Amino acid sequence: MAASDKTKSPQIFAFDKITAAMRQLDTAVYLIVNRIEDPISPAVLAASAWSIVKDILENNQQSIRHQFGQSETYSYSKLNEFWNFCKHAENDKNNEMRFPEGYVEEFLFCAIHDFSLLHEMSQLMGEFYYPRAEKLMA
Repeated sequence: MAASDKTKSPQIFAFDKITAAMRQLDTAVYLIVNRIEDPISPAVLAASAWSIVKDILENNQQSIRHQFGQSETYSYSKLNEFWNFCKHAENDKNNEMRFPEGYVEEFLFCAIHDFSLLHEMSQLMGEFYYPRAEKLMA
């Protein structure tokens, strides 16, 4: 390595919260659409993105949180429980989380819905979201 290479500063990435949420949602959709055998990664990505989005939305009445709240189908409380489990490891280091695999797609659907209240969906998000929304509306 040349001496000048050692003095180079690392590249700095600048991004806003909407961009972070969009990247997380796109990656989660990619993992699900490509049938990656890992339900945990897309769930963590969806939960993280939804956490950003819900904080920005606050009390928006169109959000999934306000529309479905504690309903069985779209359980905001389950996602919140999952996200808290992931981000508060110091509280329960040896604990285990269990959730039905189908919740991953529900988490992602809800996160994308609420994201769309803030920003236009990416093409990948739309390809995941719209067919599911049509089924719900039928």
